[in-house]
Amino acid sequence: LTKPPPPSNTTATVFNPAPNHQLLLPIPPQIGGLLICGGVSLLIFNLLLFARLSRRISVTSIWRGGALLCAVFYPWPPVLAAFAHSHDGSSCGDLAEAGSGGQAGADLRWPLVLLLSLHTVLLRFAHAATFTSTFLVINNSVPAASRGRANGLAMGFAAAFRAAGPSAGGAMFAWSLTNGIVEWPLDVHFGFLVTSGIAAITAAFGLVALGTRYDQPPEVARELPPDEATTEAATV
Repeated sequence: LTKPPPPSNTTATVFNPAPNHQLLLPIPPQIGGLLICGGVSLLIFNLLLFARLSRRISVTSIWRGGALLCAVFYPWPPVLAAFAHSHDGSSCGDLAEAGSGGQAGADLRWPLVLLLSLHTVLLRFAHAATFTSTFLVINNSVPAASRGRANGLAMGFAAAFRAAGPSAGGAMFAWSLTNGIVEWPLDVHFGFLVTSGIAAITAAFGLVALGTRYDQPPEVARELPPDEATTEAATV
């Protein structure tokens, strides 16, 4: 396959690519590398970074910040892929050849993989911050005697959403690829934008509903004077 000439309008190409299936990136040989990158990022954040972060920032602030960062990072994969296409002019055939070791599209492959790797690391950091702080907020919302019941209820709700989420998300993503619409936001970006919107709503909920009383267990809050409790919550 020959490369088409580079488009004259980069912005239009990024947000209105055609056809949608050309944005199914990363290239298959690099998918495993991105998954490994994401797994290592989770280990590094949870084992080395979260404890230090939680000593300087309150748990609820970490929760809100992680959800907000998820909202920022979710829409970027198709944008990065389309941006690389717009500057390289590569077709889907070029990408397949590049992924199998060919020369065509080689200048596209590695910059795109590096960008997606950086995106994966930052998104996994945001995931880990939100997920880990969620359990701390749950534990801090009830007395010690009720934590087992509260965590069991939370895990039940989480299991229900884990069952429904992939099915709904997969159907939504498949629809965005096959609906024949090439205009933003109903093209391949649709599923990513919906997910970003859900994360933004989550961050807004945390901003409105999660006060400083969720930054520490109820027993600790009752033992500290009001001024010290506020100071302790700000530094936990």
